[in-house]
Amino acid sequence: MTMGQLKRARSTGAKEARRAVILRTARDLFEKSGYDAITVAEVARRSKLAKGTVFLYFATKEALFLDLFEDMQAEWLRALHEAVALDDKPWPSARLARVITDSLAERPALLRLMPIAATRLLPGVSGPRASEFRHKLLRRFFGIGSLVEQRLGLARAADGVPLLTFAQAMIVGLPAGEDLRTALTVLFNGFHRKHAV
Repeated sequence: MTMGQLKRARSTGAKEARRAVILRTARDLFEKSGYDAITVAEVARRSKLAKGTVFLYFATKEALFLDLFEDMQAEWLRALHEAVALDDKPWPSARLARVITDSLAERPALLRLMPIAATRLLPGVSGPRASEFRHKLLRRFFGIGSLVEQRLGLARAADGVPLLTFAQAMIVGLPAGEDLRTALTVLFNGFHRKHAV
C-alpha cells in the first residue's frame, strides 16, 4: 500500500485535489484507449489510490466519466465563448461553424466522449445527477447563447440556446470534418431564415 492509499483526504482542499487526480488519470487513460477498456481499478491503480477510494468520489464508472465529460465540455465551451467574443461584428453562419469545428478538432477526446455521454453515461447515473448535469449544460449554453445570437443576428432572444442544443446533437451524430461544418452552417442559416419572415 502506498502513502496515497493510507493517508485520508480530510480537508475540502485535499478532497478536491484527490478528485482532480482521479479525473486527470481517467482523462489520460481515455485519451490513449477506449471507454470500454478502462476500469475503475485501473484508474485507482494509476492514481495510486485504493479502488474503494475512487468509489468514495464517484459511485460508478459512469459517474466518473460524466464528471470528466462535464469538465472537458466546460473547457471547450469556455474556449468557444472566448473565440466568439473576440469581436462584436455579425458573423456569417459558415464562420461560426468553422470556429466550432476547429475548436472541436483540437479536442478529439471530447469528440469521442460526447456520444458515450449521451448514450451510456447519462442513462447510467441517478436521476438527480442526470438532471443536475442537464441544468449545468443549459446554464453554460445561456452564457454563450447570447453571443451566438449577436454574431448570427438572430431575431429572437434566447434562440441561441436551442441552436446550440441542436448543434451539439449534430456534433454527436456526425464525424468531425467538412460534413459537420456543412451541417452546422445549414443549421445556422436555417435559424436566420426562420426568424427573417
